[in-house]
Amino acid sequence: MNILNYLIQIKKTKVLLILFILSFFSIFIYKKSLILGNKLIDDTLIKLGFILKDLDINKIDSIKEKEIFDNIVYYKCSNLFCINLEQTKNKLKTIGWIKGVNLTLVIPDKLKVLIEEEVPKYIYYEENLFYLLNKEGKVITQYENVNKRYENLLLLSGEKANKKLEELSFIFSGSPSLAEKITKARLVSDRRWSLLYSSNITIDLPEKNAKEAFRKVQEIHEKYGLLSNKLRKIDLRIKDRMIIKLDMNSNFIKESKI
Repeated sequence: MNILNYLIQIKKTKVLLILFILSFFSIFIYKKSLILGNKLIDDTLIKLGFILKDLDINKIDSIKEKEIFDNIVYYKCSNLFCINLEQTKNKLKTIGWIKGVNLTLVIPDKLKVLIEEEVPKYIYYEENLFYLLNKEGKVITQYENVNKRYENLLLLSGEKANKKLEELSFIFSGSPSLAEKITKARLVSDRRWSLLYSSNITIDLPEKNAKEAFRKVQEIHEKYGLLSNKLRKIDLRIKDRMIIKLDMNSNFIKESKI
């Protein structure tokens, strides 16, 4: 009987020990800032070397390490475990260049940072500023002058042009090969697009059926070599009509059915 009571007592002790451990970790998880914020604990961890000294960052092109350091958020303490990973991640995501980020503490003194950078697709010109956009139209950053690094991106202009990128992409799907040589796209009166081909030929698209008109330009070019250096403008605004203007030191204009 004494043995049975002894075994029961051992089991009770184990249960109490497990409950104590679970309670401790629950407090640690939910009251982390209070525990780590204790000055004695904080100072001790720092003396033991648990303090952020370096960032382990994947290869990035457009974000400086200092910018990441400046956006790290801490609880009310300074040791490595005081880094608030969730808030730091959210703060880093406010940087235009950052599309996604993953953070991991590396004991004793590092923070591993995996960043997915935005890929610039367009430059949008508005009110004397140039905005670098991703393919969805999100603003990545802005410049007073076009950065030479992005001179080959499609330049957008016209009020709300940055809000109609799906429409423009749909038009370009009519002829991807022609779209590759479009250098500028201007939205006119929020209704239609005026494009610049190879930096010297203007293509005025109609308000309706713009995709078909864009595709027709490519078809005619493939058959007759329409897009030559002598051409200055193609006007497709009138249904089933193509008005072309040649650059031959004259104002020669020709209108044809298409």
